[in-house]
Amino acid sequence: MTSPQSQNKVLASFSFAPTDLSAARVDWNRYAGDTPGHKERSTDKDKHPEPRDGVSAIPLASNSSRAGTGGDTKFERSKNAFPGAMSREGLSTDTTTRTAQSNKAITATHPEMVTRTVIGPPEFFYSKGNPSYLSETRVLPKFWIKHVHFSGKVYFHNRRFNLVTPDDIREHLILEKVERAWKEDISKFKKVIDPEELPYCEHVVTLPPLDSPDPVDVYHVATGLKRVLRMNGDEVAEQPKELFWKHLESYSMHYSLLPWDFEVEFLNAITFGANERIRDFRNTPFPFVDRQCERFLRIYQDLKDRQESTQNAVIPAIIWHIARVMTEVEKSRTRYHWGTPENRIYRDVAIPEPSRLEMILTLPLFGAHSMYRTRLQGTRVKGAVYLPDFQKLMQQFLDEWADSNLLATVFVSANVAFLAVPGINALQKTASLSSSLFAMMSIIVGVHHVWRHRGKVDALYQDADSYLYHVRRLGEHVDLTITACFLSLPVVSLLWSVLCFTIAIASFCVQGTNMTGEILLVTLLGLLGFFASVTLLFFWHIWRSPRRNEIEEDFNMDTRLNVDPPKRLHKAGVAVQDLIKSLKWRRGHAQHGENGGDSNTKEATEDAVPGNTS
Repeated sequence: MTSPQSQNKVLASFSFAPTDLSAARVDWNRYAGDTPGHKERSTDKDKHPEPRDGVSAIPLASNSSRAGTGGDTKFERSKNAFPGAMSREGLSTDTTTRTAQSNKAITATHPEMVTRTVIGPPEFFYSKGNPSYLSETRVLPKFWIKHVHFSGKVYFHNRRFNLVTPDDIREHLILEKVERAWKEDISKFKKVIDPEELPYCEHVVTLPPLDSPDPVDVYHVATGLKRVLRMNGDEVAEQPKELFWKHLESYSMHYSLLPWDFEVEFLNAITFGANERIRDFRNTPFPFVDRQCERFLRIYQDLKDRQESTQNAVIPAIIWHIARVMTEVEKSRTRYHWGTPENRIYRDVAIPEPSRLEMILTLPLFGAHSMYRTRLQGTRVKGAVYLPDFQKLMQQFLDEWADSNLLATVFVSANVAFLAVPGINALQKTASLSSSLFAMMSIIVGVHHVWRHRGKVDALYQDADSYLYHVRRLGEHVDLTITACFLSLPVVSLLWSVLCFTIAIASFCVQGTNMTGEILLVTLLGLLGFFASVTLLFFWHIWRSPRRNEIEEDFNMDTRLNVDPPKRLHKAGVAVQDLIKSLKWRRGHAQHGENGGDSNTKEATEDAVPGNTS
C-alpha cells in the first residue's frame, strides 16, 4: 500500500494526479463512523466556512454540473462501490457543511493534500502546487451556485434573485460590480414593467474586460414569454428572439424543469423543415436538411426516454439541444420575416447579372467559367451562404474534374500516337503538340483541384464562407468570377486540347489525297462542324436561365409545381371563357324552356354558344 509521503512526492510532479485511495477510504469510513450529525441542518444552508489547515471540502461539479444545484437534490451511489462506506442517507449533498471534526481527521491523515468530494469518501486529491488550487478552493458567496456548461465554460447562478453571470463572483470586487450593475438596472426595469407580468424572469450581467471601455451588459430574459428585454435609456427594448435561444444555449445548466412550450416550438420547426425537405422544396428557407432533422429528433427522443429514469437530470441537456437547433432556425426566420405580413416562404435565389469581365472572357474560356460562376452564386445569394448546397456543389466539382482528368489522359495518349505517324507536316505536328500540352495542363490543374477540394465535401460553414469570399477585396460582383475562372481551367484546357487535335486530324485528312478525296473530306468536315454548331445552339437555352428576381416577385399558386406562369395564365383565361359561355348557354336554355321554345331565344343561345353540343 502506498504511504501518504510517497503520494505527496507523486503529486509534487503533477498538478492533478489520482492516487491509490484505499487507505484514504478506510480512514474516511473510520472517522465518518465516529462523527455524529452529518445531515445538513436548515440553519447551515448556504453557509460556507473558510478553509482551515490547508484543507477545503468544496463540492466537485459533476459531469452534468448539477452537484450543488440545491439542497433537496439526492444523488444515487451504489452500495457496493465502497466497502464499509456510509449510507447516502447520512450524507449531505452540500459538502461545504461538513463538520470541523471530519476536516481535522482528513488533515491529520493527509496534511499536504486538498480534497474535493460530492458524496462519500474523497475521490481525488489535489496538490497545493496545482495552478487551479486557488480557483477551486475559494468559497462561493451566499445564494450563489457554480455551474459548468457542457462546453466546459463556467457560470454562476444566484437562486435567490435569479441572477446569472459568467464572471467569477468569488472575487469580492467582481461580486460587488455585478450586484451593483444588477441593482441599478433592475430599479429602472421595474419602473417600466410590473414584475407580476413576468412571473419568471432571469437577469444576466456580463462585465467587460478590465481594459475595455464598454459598459456592463445587462439584459432580462422572460422565460415564459420567450423574450429578451434590455433597457434602452428609460425604455425597455425587446430584442430579437434569436437572443433568447442563444441565452438558453449558454446558460441551461441550472434548469430543473422543462417548459412544454420549448418542446412544442422545437417539434413544430423540425416537422415543418423535414416536410419541406422530403417534398424536395430546395428553395425553402429552413436551414437544415432531412438527415439533420432526423438526427435532431433522434437525440431529443433519446433524452426524453431517459428523463424519468434519471429524475430529470437530463433536462439541461434537452434545453441546450433545443436551444442550439432553434438558434439557427430563428436566424432564418428573422431573415425572411417569419410571423409578419412580409413573411416569405422561399429563400433568396436571385443572382446578379454577369459582370463585364465575365463577358470578355467568354470566348477564350468557351463560357465554362459562366457555368461555374452561376453555380457558385447559387450557394451565396445576397451575402447568405447555404451550406448544404455548397457541400453538394463540391461533390459535383470533384466528379467533373475526375472525368476531365480521364479524358485528358486519353488525349495525351492519342497525340503521342499521332506524332509517331510518318509524313506529318509542321502544321499537324504543331497542332498535335499544342493538344498534348493543353491535355497535360488539364490533368495537372484537375489533380490539384481534386487534392484541394477532396476534404471539403463536408465543409463547415466557416470554411464555405471563407471559400466564397476569398477575393472579396476585388468586389462582390467580380470575386466569384475570378474563382470560377480558376475552377474551370481543367475543362477549358480539355476543350482547347480537343480543338487542337481536331485541327491536326483535319489537316492530315486533306494531305496527300487527290481532288476527289479532298472534296469529300472537306465536305464531311463541314457537315460535322455544322451539326456541332446546331447542337450547341439547340442546347444553349434549353434550361431555364438563372433567376434575376425572387420567386415571390412572380409568384403564382403553381410555382412549386414548376408550371410556367405564362402558360398557366393562358390556360386559366381559356377556362374562364369556357365557363362564361357555358353559363350563357344554360341561361338561354332555361329561358327557352319557360317560353315554350321561343325561336328568338333559341337563336340568341346559338349565337352565344356556337357549335355547343353540351
